[in-house]
Amino acid sequence: MTLTILEDTSDSLFLQLSGSLDVAGTREIDTRFLAYTATTARSIVVDFSYVTFLASFGLRMIFDVVKALDRKGRKLVILNPQPLVGRTLELGGVNAVAVIIHDPYHLPRVLSQGATT
Repeated sequence: MTLTILEDTSDSLFLQLSGSLDVAGTREIDTRFLAYTATTARSIVVDFSYVTFLASFGLRMIFDVVKALDRKGRKLVILNPQPLVGRTLELGGVNAVAVIIHDPYHLPRVLSQGATT
């Protein structure tokens, strides 16, 4: 599992995850991922295009970030998950607490709204 910073500005942080968010993959990145996302008041966009699998450990990591951002009145934006990963996000209830976008065309509108709760 890899975590890459795509863009880091004063307004937003764009990250990309690649690989499998199973037990091992989540353990590889969870500390860094939480450090980047849970300590900021900026908009957080995570590109899930290259996430090939999402297990319960990955869902827990996502919910930890959502909780931290919620305390600051912010939401997590998940961009372009693959179909199986997107379905897992929905079944896990992530779509109720985060913004999931399947078309990058909508991202500027979501960010202009500040991805606030």
